[in-house]
Amino acid sequence: MIDEPDRAQFSVWIFWADGTHSAVAVLIKAYEAMRMAQTLSIYLGPADPTCERIIVTNGGDDTVFEWTRGEGVTFPPRVGGDA
Repeated sequence: MIDEPDRAQFSVWIFWADGTHSAVAVLIKAYEAMRMAQTLSIYLGPADPTCERIIVTNGGDDTVFEWTRGEGVTFPPRVGGDA
């Protein structure tokens, strides 16, 4: 499936330390999903010790962004040297 950024097909999920997960937003546009994931990974993730992982999935259920506790943004992988 080819991602269409202007189509509302992206979802944002949080995974908790107890093994559960929650949808934060479902079927929103790519820009909105990435903004939300960025905000959550900056503010909620580090502040809430029960937040283990934040992801964005596309309409094909592929992960297109991932933040993991203790590692930061793990996907997409960083390209090149330090920026």
